[in-house]
Amino acid sequence: MQIRFADIPDAKAAGEISEEAFIHPWKEAVIRDAIDSENAIVLVAEEDGAVCGYAVLYFAGGDGELESIAVKEECRGKGIGKCLLNALIDETVMKGNSRIFLEVREKNPAARKLYENAGFKEIGIRKNFYKEINENAVLLRLDTEAQSTEREIKNA
Repeated sequence: MQIRFADIPDAKAAGEISEEAFIHPWKEAVIRDAIDSENAIVLVAEEDGAVCGYAVLYFAGGDGELESIAVKEECRGKGIGKCLLNALIDETVMKGNSRIFLEVREKNPAARKLYENAGFKEIGIRKNFYKEINENAVLLRLDTEAQSTEREIKNA
């Protein structure tokens, strides 16, 4: 498995993965726009020459917002999401952003565990954010400066 920056042709596969994973998926055109944006980081995970996951983060004013991360259903459970998230955190730190924010469904234990293990902390709740399924969103934040220091210590 390889993690790399997304190219325009990757938008189609990422859009298909998003369709499979989310109630409100990211469309191919929106992913293409993110790939073209100077204010976004778009990564893909590739396995055997095929895109099996993607992640999109927008940044401004020293902060990043993780907009979307997903792995193909048949590829889940292999640590691909964790690799994508860690690579995204590393890229965010290299760009000098100090925090990453995100929202996650309250009843999505796998995603919440992924973020918690990466160092994200709960900072609030958005009540009934996912109206179609009557579910709250949990707001999370990662202090990337602290994360960067921890990674330096582990790598020493």
